[in-house]
Amino acid sequence: MGKLLTEDSVRQLMKQNKLIDRGSLTLPRGTILTPSARSFLAEHQIKIGSGRAEATNEPLAKQIKHNPWLSSLAITQGKVDFDLVAYYRTPLFQLRTALREQGVLCLALLQRQDASVDQNVVTNMVLLVNNLLAVTPDQVAGMDEFPWDAVKLETLKLKGPQRLIGQQIAIGTERVATALADYLVVQPEFSQTIYYQAVVRWQKLVQTWLQSIWKVGEDDARSK
Repeated sequence: MGKLLTEDSVRQLMKQNKLIDRGSLTLPRGTILTPSARSFLAEHQIKIGSGRAEATNEPLAKQIKHNPWLSSLAITQGKVDFDLVAYYRTPLFQLRTALREQGVLCLALLQRQDASVDQNVVTNMVLLVNNLLAVTPDQVAGMDEFPWDAVKLETLKLKGPQRLIGQQIAIGTERVATALADYLVVQPEFSQTIYYQAVVRWQKLVQTWLQSIWKVGEDDARSK
C-alpha cells in the first residue's frame, strides 16, 4: 500500500524544499495524495511526478524533519596540530575530547526526534559546551560566563528516546569524570576553579536529563 500525503505534509515539504524541483513535486512511487493535497498543489501550479521505486524505502514521515534548524548547530572541532602531539596526552585535552564527544551525541539524539524540541534550549546547550571547549581553566572568571538559566534540559521531553545514544552520552559523563580525576592528580587545586565547577554542574544537568527521559520511556512502555 502506498504512503498517504496530506496537505499539511505537502506544505512542510515545500517549506523545507523537499522533493520539489523547478515547480514540480517528485513523489516516491505508490504515494497517495489526499484531495486537499492535490488541490493545494494545483493552486500553486506544481506538477506531480513519480520518483524511483526505491524512494519508498524511506517513510515520508522521516523525510519531513521537525527540527531543520538543528543542522545549523555544531560542536566546535579544532584542527589537530601534529607539531604539538604531546599536548594530546594532557588531562585538559582528554577532558575537552570527552566534553566534545558528549555534546555531539546530545545533538545526534535530538536530531533523531520525530517531534519538535525547544530551539532556544538546544542553542544555549551548544553555546555552553562550546564555551567550555573554547577557554582554559584560568580564563574563566565567573559562573555567569555560561548560559545556565537558558540551558533548561529538563524541558526537552523527548518522544521515543533512543536508549543506545542515551547510554553513550552517559558513558561520556564517565569519561569526563575520569579526565577530571586525572587532572586533579597533576593539579589538585583544579577542583577549586570555576571551570571545574562549571564542568561538574554541566554533567549533573546531563545526568538528570537522561534519567528523566528514561523514566518517561519506561512509563510509556508500562502504559502500553
